[in-house]
Amino acid sequence: MPEFSVPARTVRPVGDLVSFCVSNHNYGRFLRPLIEALLHQTHDNVEIVVVDDGSTDDSREVLREYEGRIIVAVQDQGGQAAACNRAFSLSSGDIIVFHDSDDLVHLDAAARLVEAFSNRDVSMVLSRLEDVDADGRPTGGMRPQDGCPLWGGELRPLVLSRCAFFWPETTGQAFRRAFLEDALPIPAMLNPDMHLSHLGAIAAPVIALQDPIGCYRVHGSNKRIAPPVRGLAWLDLKIEERELLHEEIRAFARRRGVLDDTAAAAWSPNDYIMATLRIAKCRLGGDRGRWRQLRAGVRGVVGHPQLRVGGQARHIAWFTGTAILPQRVAGRLIAQRFPQVQ
Repeated sequence: MPEFSVPARTVRPVGDLVSFCVSNHNYGRFLRPLIEALLHQTHDNVEIVVVDDGSTDDSREVLREYEGRIIVAVQDQGGQAAACNRAFSLSSGDIIVFHDSDDLVHLDAAARLVEAFSNRDVSMVLSRLEDVDADGRPTGGMRPQDGCPLWGGELRPLVLSRCAFFWPETTGQAFRRAFLEDALPIPAMLNPDMHLSHLGAIAAPVIALQDPIGCYRVHGSNKRIAPPVRGLAWLDLKIEERELLHEEIRAFARRRGVLDDTAAAAWSPNDYIMATLRIAKCRLGGDRGRWRQLRAGVRGVVGHPQLRVGGQARHIAWFTGTAILPQRVAGRLIAQRFPQVQ
């Protein structure tokens, strides 16, 4: 399908140009407030790239209203990762944000990101996000959720040892272009925020902004609320995603010289998130291995630097109950953590 407009690529990216790369699928009702906020940033060197990923609603009619002021490409539905990869290829900025089209952005977001990236050693900036409802009203929630710290600094040891840390959704992540040129393409199976946050933490120290640069919109069409599959099929999908994430981290760490061949071959993180998925599958699917996953889960939780003592205790209690309680009771515990299995 044709682009509405294609940028004239006559100059190399400039350091203070911020490219907001927006992926959209059937979120036409949310596009106008986002685009208007991006067009009215306090920082005046902003580029807006929107890739419409097979929308069947009024998204493309909305985008035509902005023809000439933003870069728009349309494609058959290929998923969020494909849309992000395409948007990056059309962008010019040295600072890139893969912005979800249903979220909101604060008017000073670009200016704050330019200031953060003035530290040339940084490849990734993370920011908290405020939760808002479908109409844009604050709910009082925050991303990462309350009680989950958002860390900056040197996060590489945490990712390599645990493969689990707290990070915001895509809208709360920004990257230097040079990093993305090495980290992309995003595999089709992986969520861009999960893939890029882990690789970004390996690449260089991280800056974390505790004052949000935007808002995460909670509504009935969020992927976490309306997953494509449910039950054991959802667990299988998530385990496969997690396995692929491990492989992406391993390959990127080798490419960056963080792990040599021997260390990469032996690398096996204490990933409690993987353990939660696998023990849930063991109990719901009747597979053996729950005791092994119980041990793996406890190893991943105990001593995790971002989990407070109370949080560690709750995770251990969940793993223990899921392993030892009768299957029907264990199923209720699993459903509390993973509503998608119902």
